[in-house]
Amino acid sequence: MVNVPRVTLVSRTLLDRYEVLAPLGAGGMGEVYRAKDLRLGREVAIKVLPEELSDNAEALARFEREARAIAALSHPNLLAIYDFGADRGVSFAVTELLRGQTLRAALAPGALPWRKAADLGAALAEGLAAAHSRGIVHRDLKPDNVFLTSEGRVKILDFGLARWVRDDSGEEATSAPTTPDPTRPGTVLGTVGYMAPEQVRGEAADARSDIFAFGCLLHEMLTGKPAFTGSSAFDRMAAILRDDPPSPSRESPDVPAELDRVVARCLEKSPARRFASAAELAPLLSGLSSAGASDPTIAAGSGVRSATRRAPRVKSLAILPFANPGGDAEMEYLTEGITETLINGLSQLRKLRVMARSTMFRYHGDADPQQVGRELGVTTVLSGRVMPRGAGLSIHVELVDAGNRCRRRSHGRSRRT
Repeated sequence: MVNVPRVTLVSRTLLDRYEVLAPLGAGGMGEVYRAKDLRLGREVAIKVLPEELSDNAEALARFEREARAIAALSHPNLLAIYDFGADRGVSFAVTELLRGQTLRAALAPGALPWRKAADLGAALAEGLAAAHSRGIVHRDLKPDNVFLTSEGRVKILDFGLARWVRDDSGEEATSAPTTPDPTRPGTVLGTVGYMAPEQVRGEAADARSDIFAFGCLLHEMLTGKPAFTGSSAFDRMAAILRDDPPSPSRESPDVPAELDRVVARCLEKSPARRFASAAELAPLLSGLSSAGASDPTIAAGSGVRSATRRAPRVKSLAILPFANPGGDAEMEYLTEGITETLINGLSQLRKLRVMARSTMFRYHGDADPQQVGRELGVTTVLSGRVMPRGAGLSIHVELVDAGNRCRRRSHGRSRRT
């Protein structure tokens, strides 16, 4: 992080029409206070910017332009900005006042339930996607900069290290950050432990750098532990460049394989191998949470009835890889994960013999179930297909008695928001 001088205000100080009431905390780019808007009669939060930034006309204009861009988004997962101004040499930004706790505080007791982590991750991804759509890269995403409100909302805070990479307003774009020093090769910006490898190397960060940090957050939510650790900042940076963290399911066995795969892809060392955009992550995580993929039966939460309850005589089962009729690459990623999780979950049932993943992934979703059943010597074969439908997923499942060609079909819909 960049160390900057702070401006400390006392209670009852007036900044323009805002009366400072009490300190709320310190961010990477200044002090934050609870205040009252004397004109509108509402409480707000005020972030007082460092003197160094307030005295730099170019940096101040850039910060205001970026603040306007974020305010124009009006996205529920981004901190709302109400005003921007200066009074007696003190520059400040006025935002909505949040009540609740940071993600850092929420993680103090340990890992979150995987569904909750997936839901929070989906909301975070939506907020990031909104910022990225306006060319704003956060560059300092970490648990301290994510807020969980008492109303159940997720807010991304502190764009103090944000990098403006594109300007949709028609004004001249700039790649300079909202920090006192301009971005240049060799400058390391961010928080150790959450920086992408390219940030550690002092290279330019883009939206995929935020996706790496997002992967760090998702890993920490699922395990209760940082993805990259070490006894010093140097050790943590070396780990980011060199090591792959253990899969979350090793720490929390109930975590579905799909989430392991999402985390691993976010944390790829090469930006080109990560998700191309945060917009891809939101529906993927929402779909996983809604589908209830970790349930040891086909999840009733997705609208698909339990295959084992409908066929109590099943003693051996082969699960074919779910089909992806649309051929979408991200949907393929999801369908493979659903198949793998079903195999892993149903394998835990004591009275059911389930064919191993290594055996089943040799087949394709269009394989003939009866033939597969005869080849593998199982009584029942489960096949399915997953297709996007509006804001959700349409899941079709077919349970086939390999002996007498009896088929049981189920159709479910998983809603994505």
